[in-house]
Amino acid sequence: SDMASKFLLEYFILHTYFLLDATFPSFLKTYVGRLLNKEANTFSSRLLKDREPIIRFIDYERLKLESPEIFGRSFHLKILKESLLRTIADIDSTFSQDAFKYNLNSGSTATVVLIVDGQILVTNLGDSKALLCSEQYLSREDAKATALRIYHQKRRDGTILRFKDCESCKMAASKGLAHLVLKELTRDHRPDRDDEKSRVEKAGGHVLEWSGVPRVNGQLAVSRAIGDVSLKSYGVISAPEVTDWQPLDINDSYLVAASDGVF
Repeated sequence: SDMASKFLLEYFILHTYFLLDATFPSFLKTYVGRLLNKEANTFSSRLLKDREPIIRFIDYERLKLESPEIFGRSFHLKILKESLLRTIADIDSTFSQDAFKYNLNSGSTATVVLIVDGQILVTNLGDSKALLCSEQYLSREDAKATALRIYHQKRRDGTILRFKDCESCKMAASKGLAHLVLKELTRDHRPDRDDEKSRVEKAGGHVLEWSGVPRVNGQLAVSRAIGDVSLKSYGVISAPEVTDWQPLDINDSYLVAASDGVF
């Protein structure tokens, strides 16, 4: 986990840069080729006359119209997603090299969240989680019933209600009460999950319970992880599961990302 935390941002920035650097030049070459075919005479005469670099003659407004996917937000979100997947693969590769070299048997789970322009993407390995908490409002009828339930509960508990407490209940009943709704953005990679168990068994591994917990070969309690090189040949993989880009709502209030020690 220390290595993953250390290299995550560095690798992610590098992969994003490399992908953008590889995408745009190749796209511009294709565009210039089309331009030469469509407007060969005009383009050639201008090039010979002005002796300016080709890039000066590219009509970027036309380029945006012809290939909006390159300049649209969805394209950049795809780049960021691919960069993150490559980052996690590289971190696993880097750690695995050290693990083989120094005979290390450790590993790590991971949950990584990207938030860009009001969109959220989550990747996870193992049993660390990401939870999104959103505010939702009850209808007036439900709010009134909730306010009365709170009032009677306080009376039963022996709480002395003051006038302003009753006014607060009335206000809540008239405007509606907010409550938090929890949405889990990740799925735990447990060895006994049907798809995970199938992969482990196809690789020659098996799932056994030890102390009431399903484990790969009776050892590891997760079926995906960074590291844990001794079990990679038995179906433990480092490919994360992705909850793809989705828009955040104005009522989304809290995001919790934490390891299994919290949950």
